[in-house]
Amino acid sequence: MSESAHVLSLFGGSAELELLPPIRQQKDLELWPLRACWPQSPSSPYVLLEEALREGWAQVDELRTPTVPRLSVSVQKPSLVFIPEGTLLTGGMQTRTVNISLLLNKGEHVIPVSCVERGRWGFRRAFEVEREALTDIVLRRRKITSLRSNWYLRKTPLPDQSLIWHEVFRALEEADRYSDTESYASVLSNAHPLHIPRTLVEEGIVGIIATYRAKVLGMDVFAHSELWRGVHERLLRSYALGLLRAENESGPELGTFCKALTMARWEVLPARVGVGQLQIPGPEREGGLVGFALWHEKRLVHLYAAPL
Repeated sequence: MSESAHVLSLFGGSAELELLPPIRQQKDLELWPLRACWPQSPSSPYVLLEEALREGWAQVDELRTPTVPRLSVSVQKPSLVFIPEGTLLTGGMQTRTVNISLLLNKGEHVIPVSCVERGRWGFRRAFEVEREALTDIVLRRRKITSLRSNWYLRKTPLPDQSLIWHEVFRALEEADRYSDTESYASVLSNAHPLHIPRTLVEEGIVGIIATYRAKVLGMDVFAHSELWRGVHERLLRSYALGLLRAENESGPELGTFCKALTMARWEVLPARVGVGQLQIPGPEREGGLVGFALWHEKRLVHLYAAPL
């Protein structure tokens, strides 16, 4: 694909993005900024979970009877709290990762999570959002693939927990990191350093497509440039963390991936938690996608897509 600006028209024209020339990083990683073609309000209508926790009007807890695949989130203000998929919640009985992006209104919510610290089941401290990174891009893709397979059976977004533990073990092994509790958090110090130029956080930029050795790793797009700026460092490190793991994998070139995006059929699935609507790409096999789109009041809140 040419490095000149190119417009992606997604969801039948409901979301259009301008694909800008790439920003080259170390290790053959390229970040292609995406600029929203839709109008934006002066500030984001959504609040990130870590901001709500810091200000004291949201709380993350184990359930009254703790269980591995679910946590409780309490929101005390009439604001919409956004939790991006892949968020690491450290503390509690064990560290978890959020299975799919969520938009939570005021009230108590039971959210779907996966364990990424198999060797611990005992309270250590209150839950915190890990600020270093999301889970790496390979773990994210495999989790979402498993999640989609199980959604229709369990009626809730729960992937295969044994697969998640296997991916955490692989990530620790490939990063040459040891954790006595098999905690994914031990991987985070292994991310390649990233130079993040100002052009990547300019007004109107809402996400990226990441390519490695000219093959697509994945993409993330958010509703508002303010929301993107709030998550971009953690998100970019999740792509950098996945480079070691992606070396033995192949993906499509950018043009092929963009064509699959524009032609994808998206199926509506119940969000079950919080507000909004979730869509997941259909089951096409060749040139297919894995991912999801979270919508609220006809606004795209978060789109994650990767090669199948």
